[in-house]
Amino acid sequence: MAKDNPGNQVVDEQRPGADMDNTHMRSVPKRLFSRMILMYDIHQRPDKVLEIYADMEELGVRPDEDTARRIGKAFMAFGQEEKEKHVLEKYLKKWKYIHFNGERVRVRRDGPLA
Repeated sequence: MAKDNPGNQVVDEQRPGADMDNTHMRSVPKRLFSRMILMYDIHQRPDKVLEIYADMEELGVRPDEDTARRIGKAFMAFGQEEKEKHVLEKYLKKWKYIHFNGERVRVRRDGPLA
């Protein structure tokens, strides 16, 4: 609903939970892109994977680690090792977690236990 205020400006009233809906909608493209990249990777279509990645970059959607690896694999299929390395450095996290002696331990991704 909209109300007119004394200064003739229209003020929108937000319903409760509207910001929660917007938060949920922000993750939908990421999931959709990840699923599309997964599908094209399974069917050996690296050209389509790179098209989807270009759309993600354009919209500012950050891929998760599995999707970043699939994008790197697509670059490798075209012989573009530098771009593959750039994507992995950009999107893979610096730390990863492994289980050691029954405990969850944080280690550097490029460290001796990686």
